[in-house]
Amino acid sequence: MRHPFFRAITPLLALSFAACSAADFPVDVETTLSPTSIEAGASTTVTCAILGSSGLELDGETAFTVEPMDGVTIDGARVTVELTGEYTVRCEAPEGELADESPATLIVRSGVASSITAELEDPIIEVHQVTETTCVVSDEFGNRVEADTVVSAPEEVNVSEHTVGSEEVGTYEVLCDLTGEDAGTLPQVPADLKVIPGSPATVELGVTPELD
Repeated sequence: MRHPFFRAITPLLALSFAACSAADFPVDVETTLSPTSIEAGASTTVTCAILGSSGLELDGETAFTVEPMDGVTIDGARVTVELTGEYTVRCEAPEGELADESPATLIVRSGVASSITAELEDPIIEVHQVTETTCVVSDEFGNRVEADTVVSAPEEVNVSEHTVGSEEVGTYEVLCDLTGEDAGTLPQVPADLKVIPGSPATVELGVTPELD
């Protein structure tokens, strides 16, 4: 689902389109971002330029739109974004009914890791069964951060890389952490692994017919 875009109006400059001479009239609008790539929570500045038929920049009222708008805050020409992804920024010149046909793209990367969460594929397993652990490293806005992780659990739990299981009934806390020098630097959100008795074995009885 696409979200409504936001239109920001930049200050009216000294001259309007009406002041443009017949020899130099607006033909295009250009969008510039500084910078074009930011971390989540950071900002970029939008500059809109109206170009005349002579190739020179003209004065006039401009606006810009940002799509999508999830996690976006606009303050004048300043755009702050909290969610990772690609955002389209397009300048317009309302008086001349012009819009940038090649809008700028803003790339938003994940920020600094702020937490690590353990998620179990199946939080309830039987004795001798195993399940997979996913370690989710996130920045302060909930964006995923790529990082090497390791899984730990009480000694009753068998851990093989990110696979966990137990031969003893009980509920155990499974934790994720970063590896190397970064180990222990992030708040850890554990997952509870519940191990229940296995299904009872069934025995089927049959009658072997006597052979003549």
